[in-house]
Amino acid sequence: MQLVQMQADLRWLFDWSLYWQMLLNVDKRKLLHFGYKNRGNVYTLSSSVITSEMKEKDFGAITSVP
Repeated sequence: MQLVQMQADLRWLFDWSLYWQMLLNVDKRKLLHFGYKNRGNVYTLSSSVITSEMKEKDFGAITSVP
């Protein structure tokens, strides 16, 4: 059920950005899977798959998945 809700939220966010003409740069999005029970689901945004990463640097801080 979480997969369906998360994908619906991503679709809503993308539609919102189109409506308000605040386009998202789909090439810069990343996905980090946290938690031991995380299944590593695949999500899409604008019909393209969000790439999964093990670590990401943002505002000078590196966040990594154990």
